[in-house]
Amino acid sequence: MLATPILLGVASLAAGFRPFFQKQVLQKVNTFEFVSMQVILFLILAVVALWKFKTWDKVKKFDAKTWWFFFAGIAASIVAMLIYFYLISKEKPAIVVSIYMPLTIVFTVFIGIIFFKDKITLMEGIGIGLIAAGIVVMNLKFKGKEGPSFAQSAGVPI
Repeated sequence: MLATPILLGVASLAAGFRPFFQKQVLQKVNTFEFVSMQVILFLILAVVALWKFKTWDKVKKFDAKTWWFFFAGIAASIVAMLIYFYLISKEKPAIVVSIYMPLTIVFTVFIGIIFFKDKITLMEGIGIGLIAAGIVVMNLKFKGKEGPSFAQSAGVPI
């Protein structure tokens, strides 16, 4: 289906711009204030969505395990957001995202395998290994200092 790759491309493009937009706001407010602003907006949108799509009846039927996963997911999201936005405010967004996102992929796969009995194929395992190798390469330092920038390596004058 052609829509899936197009939607993935649009979502990825939007996600690529997001940390740069967020850094601009984070220069005006601290990390906690920024996350609080986002959580309040998400809560308002969630209430409107629950009302609009008449989801309340489904939510009322959640068992204890579902509620535990729901609140654990919220807690994990808040911790991740606080740390992510702190890093975005202090470091280059492109570097933070290029390390954070692949680490998220690697951890998600390992958590899925260990705690949720997910299975991966050999090719998926090789892909995850390549992602992990990319993280290591991005963090290599050459003789106590960072190596040349990508632009310098490609011969682009800067």
